[in-house]
Order: sequence, then structure tokens, then C-alpha cells
Amino acid sequence: MNLITLRLLKTLLPKFIYKRILTRKVRNSVLGYYRTHHDIPSEEVQRILDYLKNKPITVFPYYELDQYVASDVEVHEDKKKGLRYVLLDGKRLYFKRRWSKNRIRKTFNGFPKCPHCYENER
Repeated sequence: MNLITLRLLKTLLPKFIYKRILTRKVRNSVLGYYRTHHDIPSEEVQRILDYLKNKPITVFPYYELDQYVASDVEVHEDKKKGLRYVLLDGKRLYFKRRWSKNRIRKTFNGFPKCPHCYENER
């Protein structure tokens, strides 16, 4: 698919369908590149490629994160502020008013366990 086709699809299709098409294209491009790449990929790249062969593309393509389920995230409501929040280390992490509970769960799900998070020692 070329750039013009992608722009046309973006204007004609609903956002969720366009995103599915785009993520499949990215996934297939990555797998295709390494299929024809003659160098042996590192162990980490090999793990990610194995993940992509079996699962859809995600921000953090690691099997270790599959154990966390978005439906397990408990979303609370602060009636005074009119905001939804999630407890993180005993503190309230607020989200935008227009965000649904489902969107908050999906967004928060990988947040505290993501492999790129850094913690300060106190």
C-alpha cells in the first residue's frame, strides 16, 4: 500500500477499521523484513519476532505482559471532582472526564509493569 492509498483509506473508513489495517500492515512489514534479512537477529529481537508471529502488534510485545488483564483494573469515581481514577501505590491517578472505564483500564493496564518504566530508589 502506498501513501495515497493509506490516506484514502483513512478518510473513507471508520477509525477502528483503519487502525486494524494499519497495524496488520506494520506487523507484516516487520516480519517480512526479518524474514528476508540475512543477519541473525539478537535474542531480544528474536523473542519479539516470535511474539509477533503469534499475537497482534502491541506497544510492548512481550509474553510477560500478557498475564495482566485489563478487566482486572479497578476504576473508581471521585464524585466531588467528577473524575475517574485508579489507585497506584496508594495514590489516585486521575483520567480525563470523557474517558470511559474501558479506555482507562486499557491505558492503565501495562503502565506500572511496562519494561521501560524506571523507578527511583529512595
